[in-house]
Amino acid sequence: MPSKRMSARAAKDTIDFLRLGFSGHVDTLNFLVKVRQFDTFKEALTIPEIHRPGLVEEFQQLWDDIGAVELGRESSFVMYVHIPGTQQHRNGGDNAKAIKIPNEERSELTQRVLDAGKRAGADERTVQQSCVGHLGESWMVDHPGCHPTRVRLWWD
Repeated sequence: MPSKRMSARAAKDTIDFLRLGFSGHVDTLNFLVKVRQFDTFKEALTIPEIHRPGLVEEFQQLWDDIGAVELGRESSFVMYVHIPGTQQHRNGGDNAKAIKIPNEERSELTQRVLDAGKRAGADERTVQQSCVGHLGESWMVDHPGCHPTRVRLWWD
């Protein structure tokens, strides 16, 4: 488990990276950074270019049930929310328990994330599945049977 000092440094680096990515001082319109701590997520959403009214409140209720969150840019602000396949992949999960989460529960959580994104004003809300093939991992939309799932929320 990382020390508090390392966690604080990682959180600061994440926030600094996001600030730089939205500052206009770098030549990229496409990047993602993973966020695992709610406090880091909350602080990231104070950055004016990515602040979205209601987003912090919506995801505070979901945080322990969801997996990793990626924040970044695809021209505009984008957020990917990973739907965990096992208990240990939840933000609030028990790392010692690799208990599979039933598909019905995962589907319900996916819908809750989509609904939260809608209430927070996301212009696009899509469900993507990870499929691993001979060319590596790729994310596909509406491809049943591939796991795990992530939800893409994008604001114009």
